[in-house]
Amino acid sequence: LMVSTVNFTAGEYIFEVMARSSDGRVSTKDVRITITEMVVPQILLTIDNPAPKYPVTAEISISGTVESELDPTIALEFSWRILVFSSNPLYDGDRAREAESDNDPTTVYLVDKMVYIDQTDVYDITNASRFFTRPDSPNMIIKANALQESTIYKIRLVMTVGGGLVEGYTDVSLETAGLPPRSGTLLCVPLNATMDTARVLSAPDWVANDLPLTYQFGYMYYLGIGTEPITVRLNTAPQRVQQIEVSELPIGEPSTGFSLEVFVDVITPFGATTTKSI
Repeated sequence: LMVSTVNFTAGEYIFEVMARSSDGRVSTKDVRITITEMVVPQILLTIDNPAPKYPVTAEISISGTVESELDPTIALEFSWRILVFSSNPLYDGDRAREAESDNDPTTVYLVDKMVYIDQTDVYDITNASRFFTRPDSPNMIIKANALQESTIYKIRLVMTVGGGLVEGYTDVSLETAGLPPRSGTLLCVPLNATMDTARVLSAPDWVANDLPLTYQFGYMYYLGIGTEPITVRLNTAPQRVQQIEVSELPIGEPSTGFSLEVFVDVITPFGATTTKSI
């Protein structure tokens, strides 16, 4: 439905649509629209480096672009809301099962089981350790571990024009990946031997919600006393095999009894990573 608003006066309007099936069932939905004499801002919201799912252990950067031509003298203010796709508190499972088992085709339970619920206060966007936003910028950085794993979100950017005379908003959806890999370990066989002794590094028993897992092995090497260690990776790219054979390793750090720190990064398909070292 396309509606010309030329002949509308400023104010709030409710548009309702009714759907009627051949067997007489009826459902309606309505939307509330505000007609204003000011230009309604149009905003494009995008996620930098888009992915099917996002690990909660990494930052997520969201950018907004104002696409409307607005009077530069009019004040703009940006704010954010976080909506979580979760169980609908109005959904009644008993009534839904009764409607499903009823032979009467007109008996239909229309309440959605899952809906988006505003959880902005729960996530506390004002907490700078979790989110970075500014009222004069349409951009947001979601810090690591600010969101919950295995959750679908709508991130909403609201733009207020002229001190509240007009508001416009846009949403971008994202889904977080499952928990990082857990419950596993790292083994080195033999553990104590000379630097030219062949060894097997293995990372057994790791589990995660998102599979398959890949493994990146390496060690921390010190160029000299008091220097920062260099990360040396033993395989050029993460591999699905959970062990690697090495013919030799460098001599360890003298200040720690010539011990050498070896590690493994265990990675899900969506980049959630756990590092284990010995």
